[in-house]
Amino acid sequence: MGWLSRFARVTEHLKLEVLMKFDIRSGQGVAALRWIVTRAHASLSEEQSRIALVALLYARTLVIHQETRAELFDRMAQGARRVLQGDGKLTFEPWQLQVAGKDFSIWPWALTEPGRIADAKTYTATLQSTAGGPLAIHLKMALGQERILAPSSALIAASGLATALSDSDRARLAGVLLGTNAHYQSSDNVRMGSEPGALAAAMPALVR
Repeated sequence: MGWLSRFARVTEHLKLEVLMKFDIRSGQGVAALRWIVTRAHASLSEEQSRIALVALLYARTLVIHQETRAELFDRMAQGARRVLQGDGKLTFEPWQLQVAGKDFSIWPWALTEPGRIADAKTYTATLQSTAGGPLAIHLKMALGQERILAPSSALIAASGLATALSDSDRARLAGVLLGTNAHYQSSDNVRMGSEPGALAAAMPALVR
């Protein structure tokens, strides 16, 4: 009964669907983002909620994907710093992952509209809150190609959101991503269940 009552207090605010279609033969992929507001957050704007969810997706990816954790940590930091230095976009250097002797592209991806991707593998991230608790994430991942799609999803979400934001909100996103990294200090310090705490530490950049 106690578990059910705790579950009942979870509120879902926003969903992000990261649609990805990766061509094994070419080693390249095409992706799109779809945002669905389920219940507006009482104190965050829609843009702030999107930034929070992308930061949580990034933190969750660090937690669950050890193989690319250190490089994802560094690349996200480099991209976020470039935004704060005046870059108009959140960009990342090309990134190849070698699997069974073949190179596959984690970045870049071609970004398009959701309706233009057929048979995509979809990662669905949901922004959640509980009474008196921190913001949290629920993540549902499509099966298959996880070594490529998991790290790619965080970069796709961050870059795609940054493109849609105003200059000030893009800087806010960069600050939250850097605040997430500052919470961990190093990719070696990422631990299971740490995502809400990482976002909580970055909240000053989100609500400034």
